[in-house]
Amino acid sequence: MTDMNLSSHIKNRGLTDEQFGQEAGLHKSAISRYRRGLVKPGWTAMTRIFCASKGEVTPNDFFELLQESKALDEQEVSSKLSLPSAPEQEGGGE
Repeated sequence: MTDMNLSSHIKNRGLTDEQFGQEAGLHKSAISRYRRGLVKPGWTAMTRIFCASKGEVTPNDFFELLQESKALDEQEVSSKLSLPSAPEQEGGGE
């Protein structure tokens, strides 16, 4: 399966933003903004888009995370994203 962005998916299915929005349970103006790249969908909207597109439109189609290499290990991913390490938990109670 190849990656497909939201705009391509809607066009290939011959839908309007309103029709796809109805399938996804999202307003047509939100679909338009996501499709044009003006805003990125949050978790709930992304889940609805993923389901309505039957998995053809994925979060990576919006966020393009680490496209240069899909085989990075966890340490490389953390360093690329500059994620802070988790604080150590102190044991024991008071």
